[in-house]
Amino acid sequence: MLKDLNEIVMYGEYVLLIGNGINRKYNGGNWNNLLIKVIREHLGEKSYLENAVGQDGITNTEIQNIIPLEYNRKKGQRIQEKELLTSVIANIEKIKYDQVLMLDRCINDKCQILTTNYDLNIENYLWPEQNHEMQRSQNSQYITSNYYPWDKSFGSHNDSSHNDGTRVWHIHGNINNWQSIILSLTRYIGAIHKANILLRNSSPYDDNWIGATTWLNYFFTKPLIIAGLALDPQELFLRWLLLRRASINQSQSHPKSAFYLARNEHDISTGKENFLKFVGVNICKIDDVYNDSVWEC
Repeated sequence: MLKDLNEIVMYGEYVLLIGNGINRKYNGGNWNNLLIKVIREHLGEKSYLENAVGQDGITNTEIQNIIPLEYNRKKGQRIQEKELLTSVIANIEKIKYDQVLMLDRCINDKCQILTTNYDLNIENYLWPEQNHEMQRSQNSQYITSNYYPWDKSFGSHNDSSHNDGTRVWHIHGNINNWQSIILSLTRYIGAIHKANILLRNSSPYDDNWIGATTWLNYFFTKPLIIAGLALDPQELFLRWLLLRRASINQSQSHPKSAFYLARNEHDISTGKENFLKFVGVNICKIDDVYNDSVWEC
């Protein structure tokens, strides 16, 4: 598998899908810690809901839906979605990365970066001297919205073209727009519904596909390298996308490969290993996901 991964990187035609693992590598927090902070802010430090975070039998996406229900029960009034999501944004950490060979290689290869992270830490590393504003894809047919701005991405101010150079696409939303944040089970299901509408009547390989200028196009039509993502069952949207990608790949004469990078010491559950195998994702174990020699080849 490492040989195949090396060939993909050497060819330079791939897409990175990056999760919160890159933040955790540089001493950042995780989803559990973020959720606990939000719960304490709105429900106090003695809420039973805090003890449910990270436990078997309940997901963080479900807890995010339960917070407003518990807020209403406890305080007798409703909490606005904006208040809850701006609280999430306020607790997201700004982290400065040291050298990240994976990101350096991506810039060199002019490849696209998809991320589930809400923060702009990747952008701050790639373009440290620039302010980051989203730009919409040129000639986009996709009907964009504040909730699903999937044809918008961040890039270098020196490169206004979406066809030249690396761009960062936030598939779960970003801190510049609270409405774009996908965190609750309701929003996960909404994202699946939105993506399904785009895929219902055409394929990403069709010339007239309406999602051609969104990050979904890269996800489905390019070799995919996944790094820093747990891909647990609660990652409903991503796992659904991988299932759809596998289905679309079956209809192609030259299906696009995919790789899941994990540290050598990281144990992968049998269920996750089987899921990745079933959807055509190869597991590659390496010493350092973000600074391995594969990024120097």
